Amino acid sequence: CRVEFENIINYAENLSLQVDFTFQKFSKYNFKEKDRFTTLSYDGAYYTIYDDSYNEDLKSINIDLKAVILKFPIVVNYTFSKGQIRPYIGLGISNTVVVSQNKDFIYTTFYHEFNQTIPTYLLGFVGRIGSKYILKNNHALYTDLNIDYSRNMNIDQFLRLTNNLYSFTIGYSL
Repeated sequence: CRVEFENIINYAENLSLQVDFTFQKFSKYNFKEKDRFTTLSYDGAYYTIYDDSYNEDLKSINIDLKAVILKFPIVVNYTFSKGQIRPYIGLGISNTVVVSQNKDFIYTTFYHEFNQTIPTYLLGFVGRIGSKYILKNNHALYTDLNIDYSRNMNIDQFLRLTNNLYSFTIGYSL
């Protein structure tokens, strides 16, 4: 769901404010360690993941995160044209709230700090480029490409969770 506010500032008709509300589900995830080793629990078994695999050491594991998240980015768009085809570019803040996650997956380092594997809130930036095609009655078809970078607010680099998301959106506005 997307809400767009146009002509908010009288002297800047090319600027608009967009707020999106998106439910997403993350399922399959390949967990790899980048700094020596880490321990985790998944489906009742304990694993140690190593950054370099020697002999029979485990270097990665496939996990079902079963994470449901709510994203609500707030983006300021600049529209280049007020014709029937309206290309735009935008920049904004991305807010992510984790609604639920797989309780059978415990990433030990995060779990001890947050009492859950995935932190509840991630903050980041979103960039957007797209175009609208204006139809009758000011309805529109739109398409855009989004780049979203978000992470939790912990200053300890070992407790930072980052999420990079690239998405392509096609929609219809009333």
